[in-house]
Amino acid sequence: MRLAELTAAIARAADVASGLPPDTALRTCLGAVALARADGLGDEEVRDVFHAALLRHAGCTAAAHEETRLVGDDLDLRTTMGLADAASPRDALPRVLSLGKGRGPVARVRAVTGFMRKAGQVVQPAFRSKCEVAIRFAVRIGLGPRVERALAEAYERWDGKGMPAGARGDALSRAARIIGVAELAASFLAVGGAAAAREVVRARAGGQVDPAVAVRVDHALEAMRAPSSWDAVLAAEPTPHASVGAERLTALAELLADFADLKSVWLLGHSREVAKLAATAGAALGIEPTALATAALLHDVGRAAISNAIWDKPGALEPGELELARSHAYQTERILAPVAALRPFARLASMAHERHDGSGYHRGVAGSALDTAARVLAAADVAQALGAARPHRPALAPDAIVKAMRADEALDRRAVEAVLLAAGAAPRRARASYPGGLSEREVEVLRLVAHGLTDKEIADRLGISHRTVHHHNQHAFDKLGVSTRAAAALFLIENDLL
Repeated sequence: MRLAELTAAIARAADVASGLPPDTALRTCLGAVALARADGLGDEEVRDVFHAALLRHAGCTAAAHEETRLVGDDLDLRTTMGLADAASPRDALPRVLSLGKGRGPVARVRAVTGFMRKAGQVVQPAFRSKCEVAIRFAVRIGLGPRVERALAEAYERWDGKGMPAGARGDALSRAARIIGVAELAASFLAVGGAAAAREVVRARAGGQVDPAVAVRVDHALEAMRAPSSWDAVLAAEPTPHASVGAERLTALAELLADFADLKSVWLLGHSREVAKLAATAGAALGIEPTALATAALLHDVGRAAISNAIWDKPGALEPGELELARSHAYQTERILAPVAALRPFARLASMAHERHDGSGYHRGVAGSALDTAARVLAAADVAQALGAARPHRPALAPDAIVKAMRADEALDRRAVEAVLLAAGAAPRRARASYPGGLSEREVEVLRLVAHGLTDKEIADRLGISHRTVHHHNQHAFDKLGVSTRAAAALFLIENDLL
């Protein structure tokens, strides 16, 4: 597969996770490439701009937990504040006061007051989380230090009033300055047309964006007029096109799995664990395990499109909330469908919540329309979910999982037994040592940090002092070279330490 297909797929997923109009990231990429060409950059630098533009918001799921705690709904925060000039109280304040619009009066007051009281403590670390995770994804793909730097500067501003480091002016990389103008233009093009985009870019030149790049905004807007953003993006990639061999497909699917699972502290590592169960169970039933594992890794990509107000809700979902939650299966297929190399897995991935009696979603297929692979995937998803804590219940013990799954008549009997056998076939082994030079206690603390517990809550859970927790936490972060909960969580996921 072409590497551009992967980064463009991440861009599509990040659009829905950020509450942006469809194809905003793809148009940002087209505009950024046009600006880079107009600026006289060579193919290597243009390639860096191309991928950095697509991955600009690849870390957006990393801060969803913190953003939801801030205002009650991460997507509400992003859609309300996404177009704001954060350095202009005149522009930003009315948007802040409209947080929670559409929710009840109590929830709305909580959203506004929560933001006003705690934004200073939450927003900068949230942006740092997004940058650290996006950089880690770029490292895993192998895109190089220039792309990593552009992602580190994704939320900085020309005037130095951005985040997380407050870098300014020419200290920002050329790629970051180009992409900043392109995204501003693409965002306002989607909501107001070319004239509005041109006006906003020129108004924010010298503040939010580099004025020397902003004067060429028409190059970007012209490139964004392509009838098919997906095809245009693939055509815009500088030659020779980077490609990825079939042997790396699982690793790339793991990246999309981690992107999705970082969305909620209750879902960390879920997709990887489902993939292990499904592959082992499928092999026992004569199904090729690699393809099934790949589909399992991809099955929850669409979760990114749904607010954490739903995923993290401690009580039962209302009917409307339940329908919205179920729509993530449709979103999974929509995100994956354009990627030629992932298309064979997209339909199976989106069927993880179907049931053989037709009671599942999003298609409601039943009987022979649901093949054995889909039935195994569904059973593996249920088994993993039951064995993990959720906001409305604790994790179930192994015997309770067995009882619950055998009692669930909507699941296929053969698939259930194969998954239960797979779940008991690979007990966890004690580790002699941990990656990154971590101690056992540091790993124990990091697990709780990753799941959103505060230092005080961790101290109470482990029976140690708050100061000791902070000491372990800081030492672990230093060893890993991270500074945020989400980046630490990603390390645990990558190294099977959850």
